[in-house]
Amino acid sequence: MWQHDKTEILDHEKIDCETRLKNQLIEKIMYVTAFTGLIAFIIAQIRMLHLGWHHRDLLQAVATGLILFLAFSRTLNIQHKVPFLIAALTLAAIGGIGTLGMLSGMVFIFPISVVIMAIFYPPKATIIFILCALLFYGAIAFGFCSGALELPEKPLMTNPRHWGVYIACAVFFFLIATVAIYNYRKITRQLIHQISDQRDDLNEAFKHVKTLSGLLPICASCKKIRDDSGYWDQLENYILNHSDAKFSHAICPICMKKLYPEFADDVNEQVEKELHRKDDSSE
Repeated sequence: MWQHDKTEILDHEKIDCETRLKNQLIEKIMYVTAFTGLIAFIIAQIRMLHLGWHHRDLLQAVATGLILFLAFSRTLNIQHKVPFLIAALTLAAIGGIGTLGMLSGMVFIFPISVVIMAIFYPPKATIIFILCALLFYGAIAFGFCSGALELPEKPLMTNPRHWGVYIACAVFFFLIATVAIYNYRKITRQLIHQISDQRDDLNEAFKHVKTLSGLLPICASCKKIRDDSGYWDQLENYILNHSDAKFSHAICPICMKKLYPEFADDVNEQVEKELHRKDDSSE
């Protein structure tokens, strides 16, 4: 029972440690997302002067505002922030890719969302998100190929303002991926060092542990034990020299009757009463 409780405590400690590390990583990603997202949004508004206003600008404004709120809010915990962050990124990606297709810098946003999903959520949820993103890419591709969607008449690939948004979104993705990977590498190194230190401590402790094993030649009469040098030693002396056990001498009930028959009954009765009292108190 005690061993089971100890295992549960260790499992809870592992879960708490993993959750704490994930929360720290997501907090850093939040700040990086807010900073780079704000820069990308400002550049996108500069591009808007050339391309004209579009509903994607409204979606991206809402997404940027939500990301800034999540990054600096102290009222929400990480468990509540992460789904809103993914929703904001998805909203921005839909607005950009839905109007500019793969020419939109928002094509980098879905990979960023997948990185965050992989950190915080189980693989099944991440796979579902990836499949939904791919379906969205396919739907947009079908829309442009069928003529249902059209690019703006003004050229994009020769517009430096558009390239500014594209490069800013690429930097966005690179920063998030780098922060996530290098922080996990840092955490892994710390865990390896901790394990190495614990292993050294255990090895040092094992050096001081004495154990008895194998066959011990013992005299059938006097109970002396023969050591490796061929000498016969008292049982207690041999155990003291080959283990960390210590002895305190007493007299068993049978020997008490042999050695002190006049006191044996009273002493044994008192000993039994004391043992029963200890058993009752322990229960």
